[in-house]
Amino acid sequence: MRQRTSGEVISATLMEVFVILCFLVISLLRNTEADKIREEVELKRLTVASEKAQEAAKVLSGQLDAAARERDSWKAKYISDYPSDCKMSGVPRVLIDACIVAKDQISVRMLGTLASHHIGEVGVYSSESFRRSFTDIWDISYARACRFTAVVRHNGGVETDDYVAGNQAISSRFRIEWVAERCFRTSSE
Repeated sequence: MRQRTSGEVISATLMEVFVILCFLVISLLRNTEADKIREEVELKRLTVASEKAQEAAKVLSGQLDAAARERDSWKAKYISDYPSDCKMSGVPRVLIDACIVAKDQISVRMLGTLASHHIGEVGVYSSESFRRSFTDIWDISYARACRFTAVVRHNGGVETDDYVAGNQAISSRFRIEWVAERCFRTSSE
């Protein structure tokens, strides 16, 4: 057996490395091609599933719209735009006695105890402070879908615009019952 020259050894080694690299490239290409086919199949499956989900969403959306229309028709028949009187144990239906005293001045006497307000309390409010002061009662009314009532009086001599503004402030929190009687007397009068 003859000894190989260094050139032959290097050439053979390079040839082996080249053959190995060719096998690696071919196997990578085969794996890449298989991955591509698998991904295309998965994409088609997901596309079909997405289309089915969109069709189901359209059907459910239509059913939801029909149910909302039916709910609204039942509400229109049986739920009044005018909430009923609030009925709470220990709280009278008529909760305040209000008097429109002058321009932007509402005198109030509590006829019952509720939230931060106590029976017998008397106060004088501007229209805005009235709304702020009775927000807690409004929150209770809103949560129960009912209204407490306010008896509204006036002493006469109040301008029509001022009387209307006072009524608007009171009606923002209470149902109004007007009475022709004069206002109650407060300790400040």
